[in-house]
Amino acid sequence: MNLPRIQYITHPKEDFEDLHWLENLAEGGVQWVQLRIKENHFKARYPNKDYASYFEETALKVAEKCNSLGIILTVNDNYAFAKLNLIDGAHIGKEDEDHLVVREQLGNSKLLGCTANSWKDIKKYDLTKLDYLGVGPFNFTTTKDKDKLAPALGIRGYRIVVSQMKNKKWDTPVFAIGGIEEEDITMIMKTGVHGIAISGLIYNKHHTIKDIKRICKAVEDGKIENREFRTSV
Repeated sequence: MNLPRIQYITHPKEDFEDLHWLENLAEGGVQWVQLRIKENHFKARYPNKDYASYFEETALKVAEKCNSLGIILTVNDNYAFAKLNLIDGAHIGKEDEDHLVVREQLGNSKLLGCTANSWKDIKKYDLTKLDYLGVGPFNFTTTKDKDKLAPALGIRGYRIVVSQMKNKKWDTPVFAIGGIEEEDITMIMKTGVHGIAISGLIYNKHHTIKDIKRICKAVEDGKIENREFRTSV
């Protein structure tokens, strides 16, 4: 699959009652959403609700909406839901289930991505089992717990990662993630990453179509086409 260059990760304060924002994303040009509802964030927001039942209900609701809009939907951590027909795959963090186990559970038809904070992390994965890597953070981000934040990579960090992957002839798409602001997009894309994963940048603009279109254009204008190398097997 030729992956879209922007992945929108749902915000900790996202409104899942009114999904009009998904329509705005689609109209603005965003074609991929990652449903991310962390249990600790959920408990702080809804102390009297059951996390598991809420996630299932929300995942199905969002999946139906995304399917009607032609948006790819992946789920964060709760990879069992990725087995459902309307959900396209999963993203797992470094502290979650092993990526080889998840790939075996999901089969080869589903998207699977993993988090990496460094070149050392990337080398631990069997990239033939992954469709993409979420690499970061680019900068400090407020949508991630402070005690789990790795050191910021910055522009130089992405240049190093992309260069090292090219040297290894690995072409797994890299998505920059974490604390990305609009003015950072062009420089990040020029490092050779495939795309960006963002949350607050769009959420804080109230999912405004005009802003989304501008962000999508910046990503497209900044992209570098270079797929000469292939992932080794």
